[in-house]
Amino acid sequence: LDKDNSLEIWNAHRDALTKMTDYLNFLKIRYLEFSNSLGTNFTLELPKNHVWIGATVKSRLGTIFTPNIPTEEVFTAPIKYSVNEKIHVVKPVYFRGKLIRDIEFTFKNEEVVDFLQKKIWMH
Repeated sequence: LDKDNSLEIWNAHRDALTKMTDYLNFLKIRYLEFSNSLGTNFTLELPKNHVWIGATVKSRLGTIFTPNIPTEEVFTAPIKYSVNEKIHVVKPVYFRGKLIRDIEFTFKNEEVVDFLQKKIWMH
């Protein structure tokens, strides 16, 4: 917003996110896989006709609306019951005033069935 052409810059950014959602929709991805060297081995299945959505929404009358500024969001929703693996959280998480690091979750049929919390620091 501090540039003379901030509207042009924002529109270009919004258009880039729209191109990404169009590309992801074109790919018709069936699942997403996540893994890391700390133990994450996680797959999310996507519904057959899922849709990727980005920075903007278009009304029935064609008005373009951007609900979140700034935004980098491009997202869809997985099949709820397809979560059946382990996630190791590698970034610190603040929860109820505590900094939590090194967390592992094991999911089965969308529920957490095992949880390991290695470190907690009071904030």
